[in-house]
Amino acid sequence: MSAPFEVMRELLAASALELFESYGLSASLCECPEESEEQLVGVLGFIGGQVAGSVALTGDARAFSTCHPNAAGTLWAWVGELTNQVVGRFKNNLLMRGVDVTMSIPCVLRGFRLVPVPRNEIATVHLTLGDAHLSLWLEVEGDPVFVEADPDIIPPSGEALLF
Repeated sequence: MSAPFEVMRELLAASALELFESYGLSASLCECPEESEEQLVGVLGFIGGQVAGSVALTGDARAFSTCHPNAAGTLWAWVGELTNQVVGRFKNNLLMRGVDVTMSIPCVLRGFRLVPVPRNEIATVHLTLGDAHLSLWLEVEGDPVFVEADPDIIPPSGEALLF
């Protein structure tokens, strides 16, 4: 894994941990996910001048239900929204390092024993959320150059919509 790719993996992990913390949930990194038959997957792409890629957030219904703020809402919509929020934080973390990307809209899938079929290397991040597990898959094309950006140009996550 190249150094920029590893930085992006770490930024994605930090983005997910920050998001769950903002919901008052305790999430932590773990080595391997719990095996599950049926999975829900939110997929969201991003593209910029230096880099393009996609993030997939996957877990079983129990994992997504653990962090669902509105039990009356549909779980499918929540998977898409949670994917959007994780990648939105990831986008802001990239922007803080001088890498600007634009996000697409999330797509939600349901399947059994899903695994990525990458064109390039996949970076995985596994999270424990209570007694449930979620995984993030990151695929990237490009070799971004990271620089320090002015932190005042980026509003705190959750306070602005950035397209």
